[in-house]
Amino acid sequence: MDPRVRSAKGISLKGAAVVLDEAHNVADCCRDAATGEFSKDDLAAAAGELARRGMASSSVGTAARTMCDVLEGLLALIDATQMRQTGYV
Repeated sequence: MDPRVRSAKGISLKGAAVVLDEAHNVADCCRDAATGEFSKDDLAAAAGELARRGMASSSVGTAARTMCDVLEGLLALIDATQMRQTGYV
């Protein structure tokens, strides 16, 4: 169904009727494809990698630093939320 995959395989759906077997599973598959779980350690590692890449390459530097800032903000939010939930704030 992905247009990039169809294009790479030379598949055109123009004028075609698409029949899906097990179509009741399509919504779950789409939801699963757009969902992910990451631990705080995963986020921290990604922020560290982005920070290193941002300092090492001017071509990706700005985008990497911006994403690093976003991840660090998310980590701070997670920490603050956990502190509130445990009564430390």
